[in-house]
Amino acid sequence: MIITKQTNVSLIYVPIHYGGGHSGASLGPAAVKATNLNKLLNFQGITVVGEVDIEVPSVEDINIKNPKLRYLDQIVQVCNSVALATQKALEQGSFPVIIGGDHSFAIGSIAGASNFYRKQNKELGLIWFDAHGDMNTQETSLSGNIHGMPLAKTVGFGDSNLTQIYGYKPKVKSENTVLIGLRDVDEEEKKIIKKSEIISYTMSDIDHIGINEILEKSVKALNQNVEAIHVSFDLDVIDPQYAPGVSTPVDGGINFRESMQIMSYLAQYGKICSLDIAELNPLNDIKNKTGELACNLILTCLGKNML
Repeated sequence: MIITKQTNVSLIYVPIHYGGGHSGASLGPAAVKATNLNKLLNFQGITVVGEVDIEVPSVEDINIKNPKLRYLDQIVQVCNSVALATQKALEQGSFPVIIGGDHSFAIGSIAGASNFYRKQNKELGLIWFDAHGDMNTQETSLSGNIHGMPLAKTVGFGDSNLTQIYGYKPKVKSENTVLIGLRDVDEEEKKIIKKSEIISYTMSDIDHIGINEILEKSVKALNQNVEAIHVSFDLDVIDPQYAPGVSTPVDGGINFRESMQIMSYLAQYGKICSLDIAELNPLNDIKNKTGELACNLILTCLGKNML
């Protein structure tokens, strides 16, 4: 169905920063709450049927067991909680909006959406907006930060603790995955992306083709294979001129109008089932500019119109 103003929404907040080591990312959900998102959704005619605060375990005085997978146990715990919350929202007929927090939480949100549709013998597709590939594994990562790995885990590469949530992998087939906005990709990641069947669009592609045509190509490719699509939107896909409050900003991203264009397009597309907003870091923001932008992106994806 097309997302309309009658949509029921569940807001799932994930205040985690362990995936990237940028402590400000854990404050992202609070920055979105400060925009009064729930009230603005109500004004838009959308019912917020639930707000869930995911519990994130403390890591004080805990030694990192594996420097190639930093804070693995804590991230697995959070991702399992996010998966359950996302699946529950879908089971209740609600549209889950998952707000972070570093992008590692998407391993859980996509697992929850995937399992919901898997039980119905349906395939989930994925559109992932990001400046980075997020396709590292413990073998290729130079930092061991799991926020650089969630897409790899989602399509089945890497440590089984993260790929096997709900006991199966992949959560989304690589050929049912689109990656948009790339401009800062590690050399080893490039090899993995090329080896996989992920459909990828760089910022250069956006410059030459245009964001609308890329979106049309993306949904046309996915339409053939999937019944529903999860959208995972890393705010660093947007140029830091418009979204300074992210953990790993990269110049040369999409602009404000393109970001709204994306969400407006998705609002009119009939298969979007769930949405991540990732990597909001208020410590790097200016007067909650990026928090307000995140709020507007969510509202637009859920049907906010200019007229």
